[in-house]
Amino acid sequence: MGASLTATMVLLLLSLVVPTCVAYYNHPLLQSHPVPPLPPLAPHGPVSLYSASDPNPPRPLTAQILAATAPPPLSTLHHFLRCLPRPLSGPAVTIFGSPEYEMRRQRSYQSNRSAPMAFVEARKEGDVQLVLFCAQALRIPVCARAGGHSLVGKSLCQGIVVDVGSIEHVTHVGGDVFDIGPGATMGDVLWGVHKFGRWYAAGVCPAVGMGGYTLGGGHGPYEGRLGLGCDSVEQVRMIDRFGRVIVASETQNEELYWGVLGAGGSQFGIVTNFRVRTASSAPFDKAVVFRFKWPTAVAGQVLHGWQQYDEAGGDVWFRVEMYLDRLGDGGLHGFGACYNVTGGKDECWTRLARNAFFHVKGRRTILFGESINALDVHAFFGPEGRWGRERAVDISKALRVQKYRGANAGNDRLYQSTFLKWGPGHAPPVWFWQRYAEFCGRPVGGRGVEFVVCEMNLFNNAIDRRRNNSFAHREARLITHYIIGGGSVEEQVRLYEWMRRHLAAYTSGVYVNYPELRLRRYASAYWGSSLQRLQRLKRRYDPYLFFLNAQPIPV
Repeated sequence: MGASLTATMVLLLLSLVVPTCVAYYNHPLLQSHPVPPLPPLAPHGPVSLYSASDPNPPRPLTAQILAATAPPPLSTLHHFLRCLPRPLSGPAVTIFGSPEYEMRRQRSYQSNRSAPMAFVEARKEGDVQLVLFCAQALRIPVCARAGGHSLVGKSLCQGIVVDVGSIEHVTHVGGDVFDIGPGATMGDVLWGVHKFGRWYAAGVCPAVGMGGYTLGGGHGPYEGRLGLGCDSVEQVRMIDRFGRVIVASETQNEELYWGVLGAGGSQFGIVTNFRVRTASSAPFDKAVVFRFKWPTAVAGQVLHGWQQYDEAGGDVWFRVEMYLDRLGDGGLHGFGACYNVTGGKDECWTRLARNAFFHVKGRRTILFGESINALDVHAFFGPEGRWGRERAVDISKALRVQKYRGANAGNDRLYQSTFLKWGPGHAPPVWFWQRYAEFCGRPVGGRGVEFVVCEMNLFNNAIDRRRNNSFAHREARLITHYIIGGGSVEEQVRLYEWMRRHLAAYTSGVYVNYPELRLRRYASAYWGSSLQRLQRLKRRYDPYLFFLNAQPIPV
């Protein structure tokens, strides 16, 4: 039987699968229907993809595939279940309508957006292989879920959700190298590597999974010294749509290695392991954490000066935030940490005081103190520290008991992210930032909105170094996040559009880990100059969008 095996014959073969078959390589269907070799990559020359009038329209094939994607019939699910081993010593399956179904669905952000056919909990790499092989044979689309924190619900789909949350190992390989599973949370990773005096460029939220965070780039409070999360990855193990293991590094499957790091999750396959080179934790073990507040009336002055701050070459991380403020002066908040501090709080204060924005009148110190170690610093940044408002009481709980925390919180929210960039002498003026701050606190046209957060991080220092991955926004000066919750859909969209228009003159892209379904030209916004190379990889590894994604790389 060759590649022309019909669907009827496939179903017949599946019905004859030996019930006790467990090993992927012994699967009868694989024996009789071997997977084809990978097609060659297209040359690296220019590819004409867009018309002159619209630089990023949906390509016809992508649009047709997405339009044709519908929930597979229950009969197909029946055959999928028969393809899996019995008794079920491998992946655990939760189908629609079963008692645990809703609990598993609620582990994802935007869980109200999709009702998957089934959740398959993969506990090891072989489980992923088997699930993808069976799903591919039956033409059932899949998506992957690690931490479930996709802000637009990309970790859910109308097909099979391959949940790799249980592949959560943090294993010391030797020296500064660790193998990390996609389901390990940021808190798990930091706790695990810190035992060996090491550290990783994790994101602020300890509940976020390693998989989606790293594949989309991964920016957080240590990026000034360590770069992005994806910059530390030396090798990935990925399962392709046929269930094959592909190892990618700078010396093996180099183009896939470049593409998978920065493109975002569920684009080419499902990653089961990241081999990561970590940094010493010593600079982060010697830290001072802080939080300051300025009146809204001077927010424009503060932000205008802050946008030029070099963050002491990466030895300071200084985030600014504003919140919905209907009752009084919520103000502008700045929180973060000084790293590699040997002279106590005075040294950190000196670093901050060198910058003019720090001396704008009205500044109030909310918190300023030395940390116990790097774990204590990260606990301060996370939910147990109320996102940089207080010191966490239980560091272990702050980092290790966070999986799936708050996933449902995103169901009624609209998210926006923007990379901002400008040339010498053309930085946004004071009035621009003042209007931004005032709209964040008291949004006009959003009377019913109950929740607003505006947050910004500088993009500088180690991020600026060119790396061998597809993350395309290293030249940005800063990144903004805008979160709107409550109220009507019309109100949320009205605020979203105002902010998008206000930032438009300086917008250079959008962060793929902070995706937006309202983007009209998402491909160029997410992947910028990397787009054409990523499209060639997509056509090679996933030409028919087997890996479901609301915003796939166009094929």
